[in-house]
Amino acid sequence: MKKIILFCIILLMLLTGCTTLSTNNSPTSVSNQFLKALQNRDFDTIRSISKWDEYAIQSIQFTENDYIENVDKNIQKKSHNVLYGFNYKIKNEQIHGNIANVTVAIHTKDIEKDIQSSLDQIINSISSSVENKTDKEIQNEIITSLYNTLININNEKEKNVIIQLQKINNSWVVADNNKDLEHVLLENSEIFMHILQLKK
Repeated sequence: MKKIILFCIILLMLLTGCTTLSTNNSPTSVSNQFLKALQNRDFDTIRSISKWDEYAIQSIQFTENDYIENVDKNIQKKSHNVLYGFNYKIKNEQIHGNIANVTVAIHTKDIEKDIQSSLDQIINSISSSVENKTDKEIQNEIITSLYNTLININNEKEKNVIIQLQKINNSWVVADNNKDLEHVLLENSEIFMHILQLKK
């Protein structure tokens, strides 16, 4: 009797272990790991569980070389987190053989209106006090004001995105053809740069 009970316990443990392994490597689980890695700038994890475009990965990295001279580094870091930050909610997954689609609601800051309005006000304000200032000083003053606007934006926007995954060697990985996801995550930085370029 004891042997039967012991056998049942071992069998249950094995089945539980297999279920856990399968769940941890499901398309939803891998997508969740991938999105958390993006949030935490964990680029080693991103590369290990995805075939994501290297250019897109590098686009969200922030290194010492990216800091603007004579502009507060803390403000720059916070602004970068706003431009590339996001929250998400996984909605569902669909599996078709070795291909899977995971639908995710991505929430990012809605920056366009506030940045445009802020830039207009900043330029009008600075234009009356440009004497004895270098172009670099004026540029840094503008960018600092815009960064302060960025980190205080509360409005958000939501977009549903399908993350595509493929099964390789019996493991799910995020595929390299996820342009919609890349667009959503890079959109705010592109909007920010576009507005600045229009005002040059």
